[in-house]
Amino acid sequence: MSKTTTKKILNALLIEREAALRGDFEGLNQIAKTKESEFLKLRSIRLSDTDLIIISKEVSRNQAIMNAVISGVKSARSHIIGSKNDASKVTIYNKSGAMETFDNRPALNSEKY
Repeated sequence: MSKTTTKKILNALLIEREAALRGDFEGLNQIAKTKESEFLKLRSIRLSDTDLIIISKEVSRNQAIMNAVISGVKSARSHIIGSKNDASKVTIYNKSGAMETFDNRPALNSEKY
């Protein structure tokens, strides 16, 4: 049973990681229930040290990804609030992941003046 539980936990962690990387928050919510159920089974079984190390590494990996997701959501929220307060500039991320700021003010047409 311990090998089955280990496989189920590792599978749940894989699904969680993939959902986090896709930004699938509904998927994260669904897998949380499965993951919790599988981790509760650990109370009644004994895993090998190797299995515990593998699970621990995957949990740490997922936690780092989740921390990055949380940070990204907070950053996006901050940018949205900032753009509401200062509509003259817009900051976005380009394809390479670098931030770019654009002047959002309309260009003045010198012919009108």
